[in-house]
Amino acid sequence: VSPIAGVCDEVDQVSLIQSKHYFRTVITATHELGHNLGAHHDGTSNAKECNPDERFIMHHRVYNLEATTPYSRNGWLFSKCSVESFKKTLLSKDCVKVHGSVYDRGEWMMFMKKEAGDVFTPSMQCYIIHGPHFVHFG
Repeated sequence: VSPIAGVCDEVDQVSLIQSKHYFRTVITATHELGHNLGAHHDGTSNAKECNPDERFIMHHRVYNLEATTPYSRNGWLFSKCSVESFKKTLLSKDCVKVHGSVYDRGEWMMFMKKEAGDVFTPSMQCYIIHGPHFVHFG
C-alpha cells in the first residue's frame, strides 16, 4: 500500500509491503515504491498511453515470476509512463534538496554504523512480529 506521489509528503513517505512469497516481496516493494514516486498502474489515470498487456512493473497485478513463466524483460522494468511520473513528482516537489540542519548529524552517524538487522535485536524483532510472549533463543 502506497500513496501516489507520497515520497515528498511529510506524512505519506512510506510504502507498506507484506508478503510471504520472498522473491515476490522484491517485485511488490518495487511496484509500491513506483506508486510512492508518482506512478499509477499502466493503462490508467496519467498512464493511459502505456499498454497494461506489456506487463511492466506498474501493471495492476503483481505477477509471481516462476521458472515456468515466459521470460519478459518488461516485468523487471518501469514503463515510459512510470518514468515520466517519477520525473514529474521529483522535479515538481521540494523534497530532494539538502535541508542541512533537519536531522541530528551525530544520531545519523550512529545509525549509519549499524548493519541491517542490527537496528532491532533478534528478540525485539520476535516481540514486534509475534508479540510480548515470544523471545529469540539462539
